[in-house]
Amino acid sequence: MRLPGEKELAATFGVSRVTLRQALALLQEDGFIESRHGLGNFVRKRKGNAEAFLAQFSSPMGVFVKDGFDSVIIDREDFIGDTFTNEMFNRDVPAYSGVIRKYYKNTDCVALSYSCIALDYSDTKITRHYSDEELTHYLAEDIYSSAYGAKMDIQVVPETSLLKNTKFSSPDKNFFLILEVIFNTKGQVVIYNKHYIPLSEASIRLMFLKNGINSF
Repeated sequence: MRLPGEKELAATFGVSRVTLRQALALLQEDGFIESRHGLGNFVRKRKGNAEAFLAQFSSPMGVFVKDGFDSVIIDREDFIGDTFTNEMFNRDVPAYSGVIRKYYKNTDCVALSYSCIALDYSDTKITRHYSDEELTHYLAEDIYSSAYGAKMDIQVVPETSLLKNTKFSSPDKNFFLILEVIFNTKGQVVIYNKHYIPLSEASIRLMFLKNGINSF
């Protein structure tokens, strides 16, 4: 929702424009409104607590992409294991799947994930025969039901070669990178995810509970 202009807002609240601008700046910092160049100030859509915080074992993309997404386009390819992937999975992996997922809101690509799936684990071997739709569902939901847990590391990174090659960009060339390592009950890494979200598209919040499962 677009807010009225400064003059009208200042008159409505009975404050000076200087005071109004200070208040608007604080609201922007807290994520309640956003300023769009040449268009004015807008009230941002805010999600309920159940959606705004990652407080359960689930895909971070359904929570951390600010305004969500309505479709996913997937591209995958199988590879022979190599020194790099053996180090990543901390064991000799004969083969793995490399999967790129692009998340769209309407026609805009708002996030991207790159996943390495070890194909030596009983639950992941069958993914080689999955359709794109089945694999998308597996990576977004099923793996979080069958796996034991995950670890995440969140960084801010500049545009990488992967993002350039997949033609996924950000206005300021910076992204939140969420490194997510999913492991089974034996502690073996089964999926290694790299999630990229432009800073302008991200809303990253974590809730740490006393006996929660998301505090690593």
